[in-house]
Amino acid sequence: MPGRPSKKVFCESMTRASNYSIQCKAKGNLMKSGHYRCKNHAGLSTGPKSIEGKIKALKNLVSMKYKTDDEIREILRRNPRTVAARPSIDQNSQRQKYAWTIDNIQMD
Repeated sequence: MPGRPSKKVFCESMTRASNYSIQCKAKGNLMKSGHYRCKNHAGLSTGPKSIEGKIKALKNLVSMKYKTDDEIREILRRNPRTVAARPSIDQNSQRQKYAWTIDNIQMD
């Protein structure tokens, strides 16, 4: 193993394969809670929450690279949840009347 194993701080999580009895052997990073967690046990990021963070993240996309901040704000204002270039599968199927929704169910 490369590096200095004697100075490595291990992740404090327990492995599922050992039925939660053996500690994870991966390198741990210090979390805000004070625990050391590896990249597998640290949890997922939920993405940017502020408008400035969303603009910064969207500027990394090829389709948004040369747009100004005001143009991206307008796109976010129109559709704050997703910024997809193509419609989702549900929207395609609803347009073609394949999906069952409240709108197209007839009550007797």
